[in-house]
Amino acid sequence: MPDYEGMVTMLRDDGTADVLVVPERSFIPGASDLNVCHCATAKSSVAARALNTAGAKVGDLAMLHLDAAPLARNLLTFLACPAAGALIGFLTGFAFPWWWTEIVFALAGGTAGLLAGIRIRRRAGAEHLPVIIKVVLSSDEVAGTCGKARGEDCAGCIGGTLGGN
Repeated sequence: MPDYEGMVTMLRDDGTADVLVVPERSFIPGASDLNVCHCATAKSSVAARALNTAGAKVGDLAMLHLDAAPLARNLLTFLACPAAGALIGFLTGFAFPWWWTEIVFALAGGTAGLLAGIRIRRRAGAEHLPVIIKVVLSSDEVAGTCGKARGEDCAGCIGGTLGGN
């Protein structure tokens, strides 16, 4: 998955940080070739909680990375469990002489499979968070360049002031 840049707005005691990702353009970051809408407003932003492995501080411009493997596992779990449950229920329904039992057992099996998938994902582990992989600009460097490239003061920065304070 692509990496994103964002401003660290808050550090938490559990080793995570709140990061404000503001796309440079109105389309989805990293998808410049696609003709898609990012959101309904011109100045959209996405607030994210990320693991702070790079030691970023409040006000730093940081690079975030989101691994695709846990997303694929979640998708597989939520597709495979209900499908398997529905198939088992459908086949079990053939054991009964009434015509409607396959449908009822398939629905019940699919529902049981969905609930099993939710339970598996809850037991499987930690929350899937993006990771801060490096600090692009320190808060001092950001303060030195804040709005100067656009001929503005710090009112043009994220949150109106450095680091959203």
